[in-house]
Amino acid sequence: MAGLEFKVKSMVKTYRGTIPVLLTCGHGGTEKIPGVPSRNGTKIPDICKAQFEIDTDLRTSDITNGLAQHISKLTHGKPYRVEFLGDRLYVDVNREKKCGCEVPQAEMHFEAYHSAISQFAREIRAKNTCGNGLVFLFDIHGKGDNTTDISVGTRNERTIEPMVRFNPGWGWDHKYGLLELLKKRGYSIAPGAPCEDDDIKFPGGYTVKTHGGWQIEISFSIRKSKAKRERLVKNLAEIFSIFYKHNCL
Repeated sequence: MAGLEFKVKSMVKTYRGTIPVLLTCGHGGTEKIPGVPSRNGTKIPDICKAQFEIDTDLRTSDITNGLAQHISKLTHGKPYRVEFLGDRLYVDVNREKKCGCEVPQAEMHFEAYHSAISQFAREIRAKNTCGNGLVFLFDIHGKGDNTTDISVGTRNERTIEPMVRFNPGWGWDHKYGLLELLKKRGYSIAPGAPCEDDDIKFPGGYTVKTHGGWQIEISFSIRKSKAKRERLVKNLAEIFSIFYKHNCL
């Protein structure tokens, strides 16, 4: 992306930012991973098999790139970004390692992805540009389920405990709440009302459970349409920017 320096190592593309927003995209990659065979679900524990998936989340890489560009324009700062370039067919970085990797050769890529996220999250906390140590991690995904436009997963707020302590009204504040802002832009969302549980199908995966943050699941009906996708990028960038600025001291 023009104007932002990036590095690629072990199929992980990283951008060092200047603001406490961290965008992650683990299922948007399409590249073959040298030396790593395709996964077929036969070499993982039984407990993992119900969540076995190999499909790429279509256009989530494009959405993440677009968000970074728009947020930079809106805030005059650079969001951090970590993107997995490898196809989910070979490694699933949003599962536990025992579930997402079927061969030892895959593990270095899995570990590189999560190590990069951890490093950036620590850096954001150390810089403390918000004055409260918060990290605004948004994990961008796609869902085939079109019952709502967007599912926001926080494990019923367990992945955003620092935010809940700082601002219990983070979601439904009339003017600045993340979920309220999504609804005001015309999106159907889950959870859809205060005190409602997260979408049972998309409550937040390994990335937000490990690093904290919000999992943003975007419906296929939006992702497949260029016009809807571009509108979403613009709206999400504005919402994320408003939300993070409001919650900085």
